[in-house]
Amino acid sequence: MTAAASESARAAPQVPSEQSTGVPYPIQKRELWRFWMLVFGFSILALVVLASLLVHQVLQMGQDIRAGTPHQAASPRGVILDRNGAVLAADRYFYEVSATPENFNNDADRMAVAEQLQALVGLPAQKTFDLLRTYAEAKYVRLAPAISLEAGQRILDEQAKLAEEAGAHPLFHVFLTPAPERYYPEQTLAAHLLGILALVGDTPWQAGVYGVEGYYDRFLRVRDGVGLIGSPDAELDDLPANLQEFLPSAAGKDLILTIDRNVQWIIEEELERALAQYRAQAGTIIVMDPRSGEILAMANRPVFDPNQIEESDIAALQNPAVSAQYEPGSVFKVITAAAALDADAVTATELFTDTGSIAVGHRVFLNSDRAGHGQVDMTRALALSLNVVTAQWALVL
Repeated sequence: MTAAASESARAAPQVPSEQSTGVPYPIQKRELWRFWMLVFGFSILALVVLASLLVHQVLQMGQDIRAGTPHQAASPRGVILDRNGAVLAADRYFYEVSATPENFNNDADRMAVAEQLQALVGLPAQKTFDLLRTYAEAKYVRLAPAISLEAGQRILDEQAKLAEEAGAHPLFHVFLTPAPERYYPEQTLAAHLLGILALVGDTPWQAGVYGVEGYYDRFLRVRDGVGLIGSPDAELDDLPANLQEFLPSAAGKDLILTIDRNVQWIIEEELERALAQYRAQAGTIIVMDPRSGEILAMANRPVFDPNQIEESDIAALQNPAVSAQYEPGSVFKVITAAAALDADAVTATELFTDTGSIAVGHRVFLNSDRAGHGQVDMTRALALSLNVVTAQWALVL
């Protein structure tokens, strides 16, 4: 063997054989196949176990919301105010009604409480009885997610009366927990701008969507911010009546907008009139301070009531003022005027002759009213939205 042949033999890969391993090659392939089958089988088993755990956890969470473990009530949100301090969005409080089913001795006590709650606050007696019986071994069951403060007070008064007369009564196993509910006192006013709250998946928590509620959701949610956490379990009975409905949020989590409620009200009224006059199906008005860029008002039609969102058309929730595309039209006249002034091509007091039409290239442009207005300055031309005079400014740029 030559030196080259010897080097080639050393470099060549060695293939296992019966002589080198002592095991026939087909047997090696069978062993490898069995190994991968075991790996595959254990993987499937692990996925099945994991899926079972997840399903159990999700179902248990659903049970805990209804019974077994008291859940924390929703945290308060910051108040949204206009530039003058008018309340546009705030929390108003209601009572959640719950009970401890394990403390009821028999069906007679359960039915007695169910009938009392129906008489006091209108909760269906049969539904209440079924809940108390179904979760008879539980430490907690929610009987109603929300009743008014006035209705809750009737339960508290009845419990106080029974305490004086009987000393012990199954109604004492019913509890009230104050909790916040988002409320928009102006109903439809600035609805698109403010946005709404919506449930997060299947949880009892709500988050802001659309508008200011959505954009500043993380700031407005007190539990996620800096400062003191607002307690939903605070005693409301000691507060004056005018403060029991609206409470300030905790630790400076409020928003003061540039919106002026009065201007907002005016443009919404004007928008309604314009839609009726021109028989339009939709419209938008935005009022901005040109010196600062602050938005003073923003209105759209159709509109919705954020207090009754379940009755609203979901297509109406988006704010077309900031999300829809539209042709600017006469809005661009302001930009043309600003460009002409900036270029010193015209002055604000200069007079222009409006004949009612102007030829530009092979086209003739008219004013919207098909009329001429004679000698007008820039202020008058913008007030009347004159196409002819605006074209004259553009031609001298």
